[in-house]
Amino acid sequence: MKKNKILYGLLLSSLFSACMVDNGKEVIDELNTGTDNLTFTLTRAGEEVNNSQVYLFDGDGLHQGQFKMKVPRINYGTNQLSMTVDAGRWDIALVTAATSLEGKLISPVRGSARSALKMWETKPENGVLPSMPELRTVLIKNQQVIANTNNTAATGSIYRNVAKIRVSIVDASGLDITGTSTVELSNVPTTLNWDGGLYPDKNSPAVSPSPMRGTFTITNKASKPGSQESNVLEFIVPAHKGTDFLNASPTDTTTNKIKLAIDLATVGGGRYKRQDVEITRVPRLNGILDVKLTIASNLDVSADVLTWLDTFINSDVSATQMQLDKASVGLSHKDTLFVNTNASTFTVEKAADATWLTVNKLNSNAIELIADLSSYTVDRSSYITVKANNISKKVPVTQRPDVGTISVDQSRLVFCPNHTTRVTNITTKVGGWKILAQSTKATASATTGNKGTTAVTFTRAT
Repeated sequence: MKKNKILYGLLLSSLFSACMVDNGKEVIDELNTGTDNLTFTLTRAGEEVNNSQVYLFDGDGLHQGQFKMKVPRINYGTNQLSMTVDAGRWDIALVTAATSLEGKLISPVRGSARSALKMWETKPENGVLPSMPELRTVLIKNQQVIANTNNTAATGSIYRNVAKIRVSIVDASGLDITGTSTVELSNVPTTLNWDGGLYPDKNSPAVSPSPMRGTFTITNKASKPGSQESNVLEFIVPAHKGTDFLNASPTDTTTNKIKLAIDLATVGGGRYKRQDVEITRVPRLNGILDVKLTIASNLDVSADVLTWLDTFINSDVSATQMQLDKASVGLSHKDTLFVNTNASTFTVEKAADATWLTVNKLNSNAIELIADLSSYTVDRSSYITVKANNISKKVPVTQRPDVGTISVDQSRLVFCPNHTTRVTNITTKVGGWKILAQSTKATASATTGNKGTTAVTFTRAT
């Protein structure tokens, strides 16, 4: 018999069964067939991540730009979103905010273009139009998603799809600081489409029949006796996301102008009122329309568009990739599995029944597997699971014989009346060995041994 086997059917502790490559491949293919994994990485962590929603639109072909589906399951990380989507070319719309958007976005209608579909609509409450959340949106166009392969990532920037309007009285006199003084904004847009533009048209958007309203707090200026000022009131309204909104002076903007009305209490019980005063500047996406009121005998209105700080969140839409250097592991005692992934990290877990297996993550791309030798009696198999973001791969692990790990220097033992004993040297390169079963024709002087070479004497039975 060959040197790597022992006469009389002896089984040693470092003999293992063959690996089940086919079964392992079947598990991996089943996990990945027809899908691929996308990850959004946001530079700001917090509620913007947790409240994000993702919608898919056809990216090419006859139905380009038409709604397909809302991604139903999203894994929310500290500053990441990961999800599984079908293979294809997609226009991917991500919408997020600091507050929950559950039930607030208007679900698109299948078969309709994004620009014709409402995404958000602010509705009056008790006759007053409230501010809307600071919606942030990004549209990644024609993102290709290929099943079972690596995908080229697209990059976009998530900008506020709103504008802030600030209104304040910077100089006035004769106002009653104990009275009620209000401002109202009218002709305010209410609705955005799924392209991020004003709905139905940037120049004739849907506007609210009810005004936005705020109440001033009037104070006397300490630095200028006889002069008064107010606090700053802030309102958040939809803003048109044109094709050149990133430019310092964009031209694809709305022409719809907002109007204001003031009703101020004056000393002596009178009122100072002005209606339908047009603000000369229009709100700009991700900008602040700063409106300052000066009240003397007439009302003077000045308006400037300012840059809104914290202008955007960078987003990276990438295909999470993970490759293993082997589909399954067959080992006698130790082996190393190498992991290649573009994720920031990965995890590894072993199955509950793999009590005989020790798994150590060595570094950023290596996993050490150690099979127990002392408890080995028969061939055994289990699996480990390697995860990177929401990619998960099962790797079968089997304790098996490796050629050359164990050797004996006698291919067979022959006894006779004058030669009742025979000696054979058993050599193991990894770990110890033991005899699991013996022939009735001879008895061994030792049934276990340590790593290295052990001389074992077999004595013939009478």
